[in-house]
Amino acid sequence: MKKQFSEMLKTLPPKRPRSRLEPYADLIHEMRLRDWTFREIARLLGEKCNVKVSPSNVHHFVKLSL
Repeated sequence: MKKQFSEMLKTLPPKRPRSRLEPYADLIHEMRLRDWTFREIARLLGEKCNVKVSPSNVHHFVKLSL
């Protein structure tokens, strides 16, 4: 990569996560390993983490983050 581009990239701020589920990625993946359903994960996130999300959004997040 050209040096000027490399220098430019160093000055750019980091991008925010694209998903509000990103901070819970490790939790979600561990729950899937323990055979929790997407519906159960969505319910737990709503109850314990105050993150309202549908089971289909949890499914989508898991599939994209593999």
